[in-house]
Amino acid sequence: MKDGKLVFYIDPQSAGNLSAYDYGVLSEVSLPVVYVCSRYYDYKEMGGNIQTIPIFSYNRISNPLLKLLSYLWSMIRLFWMIARKRPAIIHIQWLRVPHFDYMFYWLVNHLFKLKIIFTAHNVLPHNTGNRYKGIYRKMYRLVGHIIVHADATRKEIQEDFGIEPDKFSVIHHGTLKMSIDSDELKRQEAAFKQKYPTEGKIVFTSLGEQSPYKGIDLLVDIWKDTPELNNNGNLQIIFAGKNAGIDFSLISGFKNVTIVDERISNEEYYFLLHQADVYLLPYRKISQSGALFTAMEEHVPMLVSDAGGLAEPLEIDKVGWKVKANDKDSLREKLLWLAAHPDDIKKVRNNTEAWQRVCENYSWDTISRQTQALYDMMNQ
Repeated sequence: MKDGKLVFYIDPQSAGNLSAYDYGVLSEVSLPVVYVCSRYYDYKEMGGNIQTIPIFSYNRISNPLLKLLSYLWSMIRLFWMIARKRPAIIHIQWLRVPHFDYMFYWLVNHLFKLKIIFTAHNVLPHNTGNRYKGIYRKMYRLVGHIIVHADATRKEIQEDFGIEPDKFSVIHHGTLKMSIDSDELKRQEAAFKQKYPTEGKIVFTSLGEQSPYKGIDLLVDIWKDTPELNNNGNLQIIFAGKNAGIDFSLISGFKNVTIVDERISNEEYYFLLHQADVYLLPYRKISQSGALFTAMEEHVPMLVSDAGGLAEPLEIDKVGWKVKANDKDSLREKLLWLAAHPDDIKKVRNNTEAWQRVCENYSWDTISRQTQALYDMMNQ
């Protein structure tokens, strides 16, 4: 028999920042929730009204075929859970195998007549071009409601996929507090300082995967072609994270460039975040970025493109600077301006009231209550 209030909240990934996101979204939800997640969920324990069922384990399997089989087996288990518990609502966070996932949720929808909410963290999956545009169009039309994190994302999906406007809710992503081992950070701090010599310099930082859709190649080209940047001993630019298609050889010879082509620990990420004077997020195309909300939580000034909703926090108060997406001239001009205005950077970093206003606007309490209100509306 169908449970008139039960919500299935489904996140196959749910580790790292994604587990923190799920916890934040569900923190103020009072309805009974079955949280279907990864076995590698690594954040705080969920509330008493939330039953956690970790069924996904594909995350740490390297063999592509075994990874796929693991995911499909988990989805079969999910199907029987839905058939047995009959939730009123299922809330989907990510599609991992889009064509299969669409068919799965189409079948579930037609068999059990439930309501489906889909959170579109991005319009389409990163680095896939238009490969999945057709199947996402079907998915957006199948579901009963779509959550987006920025109004720009709503407009893009509405216009590009022909989705009716009343099918959307704009619910912000919240700020993200990094989970770190404080003792490990203390043990590694001296080594980090030796690895990253930043004393007395203006530090520009790009952390995490280094890829073209993030605009990292634009930064490389600008640094290579601009002597006022690459010959400036008062600057240091740090790229730390796994390289995914960037030719760093173009700038690796400059003394004020540090490149670390490897996945970095949370402790190293946190250390570098606090060394940064400006966190660089010159995305070509994005809906919203977890890296942005991690930097916001630590009050690190940011340079963002106007792609998607990246620049929305800057509309609330001055916590960084904006450039045109995919525009070298705009990005170069702002980097040169920042290099010449260290006092302005410090002023932004130290503006406690501005950071408080921005972070309050992206508080998890508000986000979770908005999610609860959406569940209530869908249950009517």
